[in-house]
Amino acid sequence: MNGTRSNITARIGFPESAPVEGYFASIACLHEHGFLRDGGDYAHALTKAGFTVVMTDERPFLDVCATPCGLFADGVGASAEEMFSALASEGFEGMVRDSRLGRSWYLSGGRSIMIRDGLRMCA
Repeated sequence: MNGTRSNITARIGFPESAPVEGYFASIACLHEHGFLRDGGDYAHALTKAGFTVVMTDERPFLDVCATPCGLFADGVGASAEEMFSALASEGFEGMVRDSRLGRSWYLSGGRSIMIRDGLRMCA
């Protein structure tokens, strides 16, 4: 881990209901990247992947914490982007910003959109 946590900020709100399709893409993504090996607990897998669940009076949200073997150990890479897409498809909404890369990811309406340098967008 190279201390990138201070470069990444996030607030990804949990959905108010289960995905319409009934399929949790984030569970499959966590499994593909090896975070569900120890008993299959979703909350524990999210923590191993580098997410922190923050409880509030309104509803819980995910923050990012760089862990040595997590998705954000070296900033936001392809595996983390894949997880953002999975979370967005389940109804999670919010944003992640990696100031080192100059990129932001917005999760809304079932999609994850990355904005770089404030102008160019790709979905």
